[in-house]
Amino acid sequence: MSIILIYLLSIVTTATLGLVVFFQNPGNRINKAFTFFIISILGWQLTLFGFYYINHPTWVLLLGRINFVFAELIALALFVFCYVFPQQSKLGKQRHIYIITSMTALLATITMSSSLIVADEIILGPAERATVFGFLYPFFAFHFVLFTFGGVGVLLQKLKYLTGAHKYQAFYLVTGLSLAAVFGAITNIFLPLLFGVYNWQQVGLLAPLIFVSFVSYSIIKHRLLDIRFLVARTISYSLLVFILGSFYTAGLFFVGNLLIPGSTSRTDLVISTILALILAYTFHPMRRLLEKTTDNIFYKDRYDTEDLLKQLNGLLVSTYLVRTLLENVLSLIQAKLKVSKIEVILLKKQQLELHLTMGENEHTRMLALEDVALLKQYSDLKEIIFEELEEGKIKDVFRENNIKIIFPLKTKNTFIGFLLLGEKLSGDIYSDQDIKLLELFSPELSLAIQNAEAYAEITQFNITLRKKIAEATKELKGANLKLKELDKLKNDFLSVTSHELRTPMTAIRSYLWMVLAGKGGKITQKQKYYLERSYISTERLIKLVNDMLNVSKIESGNLNLELNQVSLKGLCLEVISEYKPRAEELGINFKFKLELNQGKKPCCMVAGSAEKIKDVLTNLVGNSLKFTQKGGTITLSLQEQDGQVITQVKDTGAGIDQDKQKTLFQKFGFLRDSYQSNRDASQGTGLGLYICKTIIDLHQGKIWAESAGKGKGSAFYFSLPVFSQKTLNALNRKLAATT
Repeated sequence: MSIILIYLLSIVTTATLGLVVFFQNPGNRINKAFTFFIISILGWQLTLFGFYYINHPTWVLLLGRINFVFAELIALALFVFCYVFPQQSKLGKQRHIYIITSMTALLATITMSSSLIVADEIILGPAERATVFGFLYPFFAFHFVLFTFGGVGVLLQKLKYLTGAHKYQAFYLVTGLSLAAVFGAITNIFLPLLFGVYNWQQVGLLAPLIFVSFVSYSIIKHRLLDIRFLVARTISYSLLVFILGSFYTAGLFFVGNLLIPGSTSRTDLVISTILALILAYTFHPMRRLLEKTTDNIFYKDRYDTEDLLKQLNGLLVSTYLVRTLLENVLSLIQAKLKVSKIEVILLKKQQLELHLTMGENEHTRMLALEDVALLKQYSDLKEIIFEELEEGKIKDVFRENNIKIIFPLKTKNTFIGFLLLGEKLSGDIYSDQDIKLLELFSPELSLAIQNAEAYAEITQFNITLRKKIAEATKELKGANLKLKELDKLKNDFLSVTSHELRTPMTAIRSYLWMVLAGKGGKITQKQKYYLERSYISTERLIKLVNDMLNVSKIESGNLNLELNQVSLKGLCLEVISEYKPRAEELGINFKFKLELNQGKKPCCMVAGSAEKIKDVLTNLVGNSLKFTQKGGTITLSLQEQDGQVITQVKDTGAGIDQDKQKTLFQKFGFLRDSYQSNRDASQGTGLGLYICKTIIDLHQGKIWAESAGKGKGSAFYFSLPVFSQKTLNALNRKLAATT
């Protein structure tokens, strides 16, 4: 009887392990391979159990053959599991799995359909029970040993390059598989094959218990397949079943036998119904209570990785303040993972920038700088786990600081610090789910920290920049005020000086003219030559003074314009009349014409200051006289177009180069190397065209020049709006706003 209970315990334990692993993660190929392996073992156990405890010869023979098929599947499933755990083997290719699967399928077919491996007779005696082997039985034994120990060999090869928890998991799997395989092979293959001993085959049923024991230890100690949460749930449901069963039994006993002795069957039925209703109503509340209780005991509250990652990522974008961001993140991780302590250490230029701890108390030891330097040697790893470290200085650092796992924080090219976690409140090691979560999150946290620091630097830079801009603006305002004061002083000086100089210059010019006209007596030719040069220079000086006075008035906003209706035709004729004697003296012809527009003569009436517009005409005609050769022609023409009166002053003079035309209307924009024809004429000041442009701009007009180049003459144009009362009012308002 005891051996049967042990068999049943082995079968139930194996089945439970397989179910728990499969339903923990049905889509994972490692879990699938492990479940296939467990199902094969379970099938082998059940058929072998039936083989020994069923007495019908036909069924015994059938179960014996099925038992051999499951043994073949055990060898195949073991090899496949070893091949994919913890990642696909580097020792072969995927087609190897298909080859060995085909071999196993062929062997299973032979086993079930012929007597080549299992003969058609059995040994069915009171002392022993066994199958009779066919002549291909050694081939079956070879297949089982090859794939079983081949799988163990694959794991042994992987041990050479596996690290961390995977190395420990593989080690315990190899040990458990080796012991179970050796035990099972000896009791079920070698003893019957070599010595004809069959009595030990029943003991082979216990081989899976050896494997399950090592797997269970690896699950608890090194997170193999990460099913500890389901183990806790299994305990809670087992307690639930026990409590409910005990309550139901006690209720039936005490109520049925003590309170109502000798009750009828109808009474028993009523009592049973009431108890069933009580159980039905209390099942779910009690289940929730027990789950909560076991969770509190084992600290196994489950969390959804994807949901927690969303929450954490939401915190990463909630603020750009590094300390606030880290406090929020650490607080959430500590609450969800139930850790005693969690820290972040940030480094910058080999120096400690920030050390933030959550869950510490007065006895918590802060990590020393030399310890941080020691940890930096492991910054290339994804994580550093206490249980996987060899004994040495680094493990002592973990132990002294109550650290269980560390995640280096780094972006693509930059290492910025560490995320450190203390022991879990349950006292357990970190699960695969915990490690995977933090592996996924630590790069995101690193990037968020770097972005927050960059934002802080930019913010500080902006504050500094605004401060400097404010200081510079204040200095510029002060400098601008001083410049305005200096400019006003300059304009006042020019205005006063111009007024004061113009009066004596005019007197000097008048007296020189009187002497040249013979009013003071007869003069010699040499005296006349000197006096003419003095007269020309005086005129030039008077023009310079007038131009400087006009510029001063323009720049100070004191250029007064008396706006009225002005006839451009009349102004043109006046200017021609004034310059005609000088033109005749130089041998230059004058022309004036009105350009027709759609057969109509222009009205030539504009709104403006007659005095200032005449100054523009005088300046333009004077320039033409200066640059036109003897025998040349100066033409003044008027044309009305698109509501504008266009005035043209065209000459056949020296012309203007294309590259020098853009400087004509600038202050002091005279052409130093111009092709001046009349050298005896007074030279310009470089202010005339600038003043002309300013006057035309004040009249809301435009001024421009055209020339085909050297020796091809030039033409100056300015346009002004045709007169109307509306135009005059608008111009008055514009001038009032600018002065």
